[in-house]
Amino acid sequence: MKRLAILPAFLMLLAATSSCDKTEVAPEAAAVEQAASPGTSPLAQGKAITSTVSGTYPFTYVNNQGQTVTENRQLQNGLLRITNFMVQNGTIYAIGMVSGSTADFGTGNLPVQIPLALSQLSSSCSALTINYGPMSFNLNGAAISTSSNPTLRVTPEQSSKNLLGNMLCSLGVLLRNPSSADADGVVSHLNKIISQVDYPTPRSSY
Repeated sequence: MKRLAILPAFLMLLAATSSCDKTEVAPEAAAVEQAASPGTSPLAQGKAITSTVSGTYPFTYVNNQGQTVTENRQLQNGLLRITNFMVQNGTIYAIGMVSGSTADFGTGNLPVQIPLALSQLSSSCSALTINYGPMSFNLNGAAISTSSNPTLRVTPEQSSKNLLGNMLCSLGVLLRNPSSADADGVVSHLNKIISQVDYPTPRSSY
């Protein structure tokens, strides 16, 4: 009879242990799912670095004389907002959103993934410059081509204790003699820099 009394107690202890195990595992599964989904770097979440975007798009219409006319019209309030950087197959990409409005197609937002060569980045203790290069994209049906390369320049406060300035110094060292092997390190620095920049960026010039 004693053995039979011990068995239910053992089963109750096993059930309690199983319940505790499930409680511990669940948060890990949720974290893995969140990390695997595309989005903003945890370091840069809620932050962005921005550049103005100027460009034109062709618009074709029939005028009052019955003639078909094509004009290049201006993108208005163009803005490139980068939220994080990543490396894919050895190439650095800037991830974010381009937005703007047109007289003929309205206002739109478009997710973008811009490839960057290391030569498009330069950094020193006094400034970070990113030249995103020429861009072409479709915004609500408007085929936009940039009229100048969107460029970002971030300038930190000059102080030996300024964290942003120290990050730019460190990135500058990586970019002195860059190679494809440095891509991961460069992206790590860029995402940390975004995490230190408020949106809109008060120390950036466009």
